[in-house]
Amino acid sequence: MNGNPLSNSNLSFFFHSNTQQGAAKKVLQVLQKPNVPTELQYKFALDLIMLDAYETVESWMTTKSLNPRKLIPAMMRYSSEPHAKNETHEVIKYLEYCVHRLQNEDPGIHNLLLSLYTKKEDESALLSFLECKFGKGQPGGPEFFYDPKYALRLCLKEKRMRACVHIYSMMSMHEEAVALALQVDPELAMAETDKVEDDEDLRKKLWLMIAKHAIEQEKGTKRENIRKAIAFLKETDDLLKIEDILPFFPDFALIDDFKASSTSVVLHCFK
Repeated sequence: MNGNPLSNSNLSFFFHSNTQQGAAKKVLQVLQKPNVPTELQYKFALDLIMLDAYETVESWMTTKSLNPRKLIPAMMRYSSEPHAKNETHEVIKYLEYCVHRLQNEDPGIHNLLLSLYTKKEDESALLSFLECKFGKGQPGGPEFFYDPKYALRLCLKEKRMRACVHIYSMMSMHEEAVALALQVDPELAMAETDKVEDDEDLRKKLWLMIAKHAIEQEKGTKRENIRKAIAFLKETDDLLKIEDILPFFPDFALIDDFKASSTSVVLHCFK
């Protein structure tokens, strides 16, 4: 291109011709010029990111006038293509830039980033995203900008169970959070129960769920299981009593066993 200004139609022809030839860098260089309408960025976003995702995203991150929401269709199409596991996901990189650097609050951007995190086998990025309070600087504002129900559906579909536990808890669905956590990690279930601070009846109900699960999972002798159950009661800060967990054992002729185990535990504590 020479230094003479071109009409939108001429620019479109130039961009179309060069993308057809695979010359993504050449198109991106022209798009960076100040006299080129921003709308052309959106028009050729899909062609460019499919040709050269790295250079396209680098260009987007240096173009201050872009509205990331208008790039969502191109990003979704690119993300639907298979990518190598060790390959840097350029759309995730750009979305993270929008969310963390630009502090973008668009729910569409946050939902897309979350959906891409759910596809990753490693849940760490997803969990960090869910736990991040993006709206913390706004008094009375939302702590997050994604749709929690949408997030829950995605995480259930992709079997990201720790993320599901977090979302249930965030939505105050504590029974669902603990029930699912018990399938993943009993320690996680206990941690979720401890989050309920102002409702003793609910705390007790959650601890009973954990106790029932723990007793049903034990494979030791009856006496060993009872000893473990009594030790477990201490974890509940005296919220549960022996009589609360008796129904979870296979029979009720256990009073002598409990007495013997209780004495053993007490003696052990004073050794």
